[in-house]
Amino acid sequence: RWDEIMRIASTQVVVTAKVETVDGQVISIRQSTEAESKLSAIYDLLYINPKPLGKRKSMLHPNHTSKNLDIGNQGVT
Repeated sequence: RWDEIMRIASTQVVVTAKVETVDGQVISIRQSTEAESKLSAIYDLLYINPKPLGKRKSMLHPNHTSKNLDIGNQGVT
């Protein structure tokens, strides 16, 4: 049932870590958690990438507070 699929899918989340450098820049790293075995099986059946986000890094410069500079998808290590 759909509610069971949603319950299984809710176990995978996106985690964000932020750190401020000494010069005031904020570095942010976003990454999804590993899919549990049941969710991985669903992804496999649907040909869905279990880590669609990969690892994303961005940097917010103190003088450019309105823009986020996306350094790009760095892949998952």
